[in-house]
Amino acid sequence: MFSTRFVFSFVMLFFTLANAQLYLWPTDASKLMTSSFCEFRPRHYHAAIDVKTWQQTGYKIFAVEDGYVYRLRVASTGYGKTVYLKLKDGNFAVYAHLDGFTPALNAYTDSLRLAARNNVLDTYPEAGRFPVKRGDLLGYTGDTGIGVPHLHFELRDAGQNPIHPLQYYPGVIQDDIPPRAQFLAAIPAGGSTLINFEPDTLILPIAQTARVALRKPLYLAGKAYLALRSYDQANGNDNLFDFYRAEMLVNGETVYQVQYDRFSYDETRLIEIDKSFSLWRKGLKVYHNFYRHPANTLPFYKATSRGDGMLSGKILKEGKNTVLLKVYDYAGNLLEVEIPLIYYRLIPVEAPEAQLAAGAVNLELTSPEPLQNFEVYRVNYQSPPQAAPVTGFQVEATEGLLGFRHYYRFSIPHRAGNGTVAYQIRATYADSLPTLPVYVFPGGVNQQRAKKQDWSIVFYGDKATVKGRGYAPAALPGGESLFYAQYKPEAYLLTFPVEDAGELRTGLGDAADSMLRQEIARWTPVYPGRERTVRSEDRALTLHFPADAAYDTLYVRIQKFPAREKSSTAYPFKSAIYEASPFDQPFNYGANLSFALPDTLASRRGIGIYYFDRRRGWLYLPSRLDAGSNTLKARVTSMEKFALIQDTVPPEIRPLNLAEFNAAASLRPLRFAVKDGMSGIYNETQISVEIDGKWSLFEFDPEEDRVIIHPRYIPRGEHTLKLIVTDNAGNRAYKEFTVRRNGNGKR
Repeated sequence: MFSTRFVFSFVMLFFTLANAQLYLWPTDASKLMTSSFCEFRPRHYHAAIDVKTWQQTGYKIFAVEDGYVYRLRVASTGYGKTVYLKLKDGNFAVYAHLDGFTPALNAYTDSLRLAARNNVLDTYPEAGRFPVKRGDLLGYTGDTGIGVPHLHFELRDAGQNPIHPLQYYPGVIQDDIPPRAQFLAAIPAGGSTLINFEPDTLILPIAQTARVALRKPLYLAGKAYLALRSYDQANGNDNLFDFYRAEMLVNGETVYQVQYDRFSYDETRLIEIDKSFSLWRKGLKVYHNFYRHPANTLPFYKATSRGDGMLSGKILKEGKNTVLLKVYDYAGNLLEVEIPLIYYRLIPVEAPEAQLAAGAVNLELTSPEPLQNFEVYRVNYQSPPQAAPVTGFQVEATEGLLGFRHYYRFSIPHRAGNGTVAYQIRATYADSLPTLPVYVFPGGVNQQRAKKQDWSIVFYGDKATVKGRGYAPAALPGGESLFYAQYKPEAYLLTFPVEDAGELRTGLGDAADSMLRQEIARWTPVYPGRERTVRSEDRALTLHFPADAAYDTLYVRIQKFPAREKSSTAYPFKSAIYEASPFDQPFNYGANLSFALPDTLASRRGIGIYYFDRRRGWLYLPSRLDAGSNTLKARVTSMEKFALIQDTVPPEIRPLNLAEFNAAASLRPLRFAVKDGMSGIYNETQISVEIDGKWSLFEFDPEEDRVIIHPRYIPRGEHTLKLIVTDNAGNRAYKEFTVRRNGNGKR
């Protein structure tokens, strides 16, 4: 038996190695990762592995296989300095965020940028210009573009699709550490969905072990899906990674699979429906959806069809179910999360108005199915809420005409409270499955119900869901289109078709119904496949949604608020603040925003559109002026708060090491701080360096607000250097400096 297993393992290893073209590791920095393939980034997947360079620059990078330099890119944003190889097997290797290339490649890129008088370069040398052999030096690791020092190493197939690099490096990354879960989210997918008897997303902390079994079951009525926040690690490394593949089993049957091997850049935006965009936007970090959205055309899902993974009566049996999440890293280490789940139907149990008499609460419950296992609790729902079991209550069961309804007369002992006391009646049906708890309010509840209504509105497709604070009616108007649940003593749920909102009758009262109708009318539906324009009430802000803007039906609203922020003399608000909602729903290709400039601002300089970021405050939104309509226009991929702000303050220019550079035969670059207080500086096209009146090359680090001039760009001797900087609002600053280059300036 042992020899058979050994031969089988050897044969499998032989075929694995034979079918994989093994490449040279790309750098001498380390054999450790700081990021894995297909990790979440806003609007895109991470297309590579990041190799640790110990927060330093200058490690060597090598050709991983024979081929030639296919492309060279130099820029201050994105991948920064990048070299692309076309390998002999047809794949492409990409090395990004470099500090620099070899002298030959530096000379080539410098000559092209000088000839074009442009620091940005994206060029494709002829195939025979720079041939490479496996192991040839290509350049040095750095931190150009976005991020701290590291090597972004990317492999692409012949069609330029990113592929998982680790398939070419079996065993290089040492990893025997299983992934770990942190939080499990159960997310409603319908207006009448209840998770643990409430209509909101439920988030549970998970023990960070390789095998997790929830002790308490999830209770689900309706449709929902699961999302998991997890992480992975490798040996000798504190960095956290994403997983490689995962699956979900329901009662032993696989209903969802995902495996991250390759993708197309044309579809990378779909990450916002692969992961939970809503939870990420709410600041809860990255959760993976164990559900394939119907619009998700990504190639990761094997036999998982669009729409699969949704937990509903189609794949769950009524009663007890076992859901198992299995998460693997690339080395095959396994995390398992087992979730007991009880799926039940929402039995429409009705409880007409209770009567208070002779120290008891008397009422009658009706149900279409027989009920049993009654429990009664006295609930004081002041903060913190408290519930205590009630003993001594009486129940008498009878059947209605022809047995279509079942009636249960209750007499519950009552003692006076302070007005925040309710009685909760729990029951089961069928094989001990729960019904939604029924709440009974003794005395005064009608007055409280009439005095206060407070709600929020959520839309699910063609349904509107009202989550109210207070008390819903004891008796609802007739009709099957209106769903009601009092899921807490102080909170209720109403769901109804949006098309019925114009004639809405909820039983909450005429005033409340009128307010609800007006509120729903302020939301405009945006349907996938159809264009739609939404405007603020004063028509100053417009969002135009092309037919491909949204994945799902969105209900959009633009609200206007005064600019209450403390007035700034330097950066004054020039409009109200317009809040577009909902902020937590993903876009497909996004919307076109138009902001009308008042006539009083038509000739003002420095006016721009800004959006509010919760961490960084007001940020400039790139836009263009349509002079014909006097409108600023931009493209947006999320709903935000928008405002017009004026920035007339030029950037600040400050030398950082000029004295040291002039005094020494230094090989260190000359550095200047270029900082703008409001609109910012996006890239090097807004900066110019002149030496003795001649245009010069330089580098720009937008994350550190640094202009960097390598000694090789400065001739020997003394010179006048002029630095010119223009911010996004068009404000311009320049300064002149005397510089001396005493060293040879060669790397």
